[in-house]
Amino acid sequence: QATEAYMPDYYRGGAVTAIRAEAFKNNQTLESVRFPSALVSVGEEAFKGCTSLSSVSFPDTVATLGASAFAECEALEEFAFPKNITVVSSRVVQGCYFDFVAVPEGVTAIEPYAFACKAKTIVLPASLKRIETLGLWIELERIYYAGEKPLPCPTTRIRTRTAKCCSRQSP
Repeated sequence: QATEAYMPDYYRGGAVTAIRAEAFKNNQTLESVRFPSALVSVGEEAFKGCTSLSSVSFPDTVATLGASAFAECEALEEFAFPKNITVVSSRVVQGCYFDFVAVPEGVTAIEPYAFACKAKTIVLPASLKRIETLGLWIELERIYYAGEKPLPCPTTRIRTRTAKCCSRQSP
């Protein structure tokens, strides 16, 4: 199996805008990916179990990351969500380990188990309106929230070890 995946911008005369579900699932040798410049969506479990994948960089056109799209990608050291997503999908980075995760402004919802991972710091945007049950299932040290109102999870359990909530601050 290849260690690099190069996806062209065009295929058979049309722009490549999607990566299908399970496209690279369990490819344990894949280390890097070059995404097409017009990419809009990454399907469910597209890269799940790609244990050697060490970094991803999305074009600004990406608006959807499917459930578990990057779950169990243990080598991912950082993960920058695409700027245009509005929902952080269920289990999107489950089983990953990060020092820092920033959810971009414009995201309004975090689905169940979206962050079933280990991270030291997470930054949540002011645009966030809903965190589903156990949306932040994570071992945190710090949570930064840019909003003026309290975190939008009055009935949601946020499972953390010793997280400090730091509203309206930056890391």
